Amino acid sequence: MDIVIYGTGSEVCSTLEKEVIRALAEVDVIASLEVVMESKQIREAGIYKTPAIVINGIRKALGRIPSKDEIVDFIKEEQ
Repeated sequence: MDIVIYGTGSEVCSTLEKEVIRALAEVDVIASLEVVMESKQIREAGIYKTPAIVINGIRKALGRIPSKDEIVDFIKEEQ
């Protein structure tokens, strides 16, 4: 499973990263986790609102921090 977090490096993005890590631990899933903060890469990925979370190439949330439970659901959908 590939998870990418797009953001500007703000505290909001850091919070999303922590929530993703907590969600992965809860469902005991191994995934690659990448954090992209370069604005050019963010635009190239078609992300226009941050923070954003993309799992296996599918945008799951844009411009907000989903709850840990919601992230767990995203992970389960993509397994």
